[in-house]
Amino acid sequence: MLYLFIYVALAGLAFAAGGKAPADRGGYLVALILLSVFVAFRFEVGCDWYGYSNQFNLAGLQLEYSLPSTGREPLWWLLLKSQQKLGLPYYWMNIVPAGVLFLGLHALARRQPDRLHFLAFCFPVLIINVGITQVRQGLAVGIICFAFIAFQQKRPILFGGLVLLASGFHSSALAFLLLTPLMPGRLSLRNVLLASLLALPGLYLLVTSDVAEVAVDRYIVRDVDAAGALFRIALLAFASVGFLLFLRLIWEERFPEDYKLIYLGSLLMLIPLPLALQSSVIGDRFAYYLIPLQAMMFARVRYLIRSGEIVTLGIHLILGSFLGVWIILSSHFNQCYLPYRTWLFGAPVSENYLYG
Repeated sequence: MLYLFIYVALAGLAFAAGGKAPADRGGYLVALILLSVFVAFRFEVGCDWYGYSNQFNLAGLQLEYSLPSTGREPLWWLLLKSQQKLGLPYYWMNIVPAGVLFLGLHALARRQPDRLHFLAFCFPVLIINVGITQVRQGLAVGIICFAFIAFQQKRPILFGGLVLLASGFHSSALAFLLLTPLMPGRLSLRNVLLASLLALPGLYLLVTSDVAEVAVDRYIVRDVDAAGALFRIALLAFASVGFLLFLRLIWEERFPEDYKLIYLGSLLMLIPLPLALQSSVIGDRFAYYLIPLQAMMFARVRYLIRSGEIVTLGIHLILGSFLGVWIILSSHFNQCYLPYRTWLFGAPVSENYLYG
């Protein structure tokens, strides 16, 4: 129940702080640092722990197909190779991805009126699933958080550069390049349609690229499923519909500086549903990038509607129930996340692996 306790503690701290600057910022910084350490210094925790260890060993053997010359996620392999050259054991690998993920979340959180609620809403899905298990994508998500800020600031060159940087670690991030034509100008139906036309060549290149071919082979041809994906995708759709029906106009009035980003994000949150019909993994992978925007929506509900406190509590109860059911009933969770161990005070003895 460690993970549920952490979530309850985060939510409780957020309600206690009440969004008031001194308490919210102080509690947030402590929580952010502790969560960063919790994720970065874990030991043999996470579903892909041994899968990434195989990649780490391949990078050390200098096999041609595992190096950047393949053109697939070259920066990820460069990171592994750099660690090999430094002579650091495999379990050090999680420090950089965790650091980038939490720096990205912090960059968004510091722009929120309630940082603690934002961080708490990121925990049950994004931090556990991506930060601890999908390490490579977690790194990409952290960079995309900075790209979201560049989009909000209407800096297309920086936005495109950050998306390309993220794709060097996880190629799925390339999809966000299609947002570039939507950056300038007002958000109107005419501009959205025009930007969509401008994005068609990029969409064609993306769909016909090696990246798409690899994704189809991995997740559709091999019929791989993502556990819990339908719930996560449904929760995104719930946030999207709630925003479009009840929050959109008042958000534009009270938070105009990031309205365009959140409005487009709410539309993107509907995309994983049809994607999941072909492959739950592909839909899930795309959905993870949008969870920071979902957390922004959830954390600001209390500022936008009269019953915001009750709605915020209800969202926490839904996420907490999901996490509790997942912990109790899922053998997958027990295999991947339990027991939690850390190498912060020295690497524990491993029964399955010899770390150099």
